Amino acid sequence: MNFLGPIGITVALVWVFGWLLGRLQKSTPEVEGANGATPTRFLDRLASGIDYRLILAGALIPDLIDKPLVFLVGPGFVNSSLRSVGHSVVGGLLLLTIAYIVTRGWQRAAASSFGVALVVHLLMDQMWRMPEVLFWPVLGFVLPAGDVPFSHWYRVHFSQLPTTPPDFVGIGILAVFAGHMIWNRSLTRFLSTGRLS
Repeated sequence: MNFLGPIGITVALVWVFGWLLGRLQKSTPEVEGANGATPTRFLDRLASGIDYRLILAGALIPDLIDKPLVFLVGPGFVNSSLRSVGHSVVGGLLLLTIAYIVTRGWQRAAASSFGVALVVHLLMDQMWRMPEVLFWPVLGFVLPAGDVPFSHWYRVHFSQLPTTPPDFVGIGILAVFAGHMIWNRSLTRFLSTGRLS
């Protein structure tokens, strides 16, 4: 699977989530709590906290961690699918913890966006089929070894044209979002704030 497919699908899923939050906000009555908080303020902050730059980072980070491990640590540490620590629950929790430490207040909603994207990445990679990787190190410190030459990894991830339906759907979604930003001249806003519009 080409890496652009899962990224596009992740962006679309989070966009739908944000859209649903916006709809929920419009239909929620304005009831003020004891501390002045209201459900609509909460939903507004949650929906506006989605940072699509962090969505892209969360969708890529497991691969950005694991792929270099083949070359830095050695092929014996990473299994034949080039998945290891970055594709584990422990790795994801560690990354999410770091994201929460470096953010404050409502910026933590943006950190949650990162976590959501990371979970979607693990689902798209069907990590339940590799429990020894997904639950590393709970099921043991030794990952199933495999010898993957660089040429194979490069061919699978960069030189092959998209071949699966998720590849085509994800690339199409990314093209639509890119076209939308170019058409609305909102690329600069995206780069500075992480917002799509």
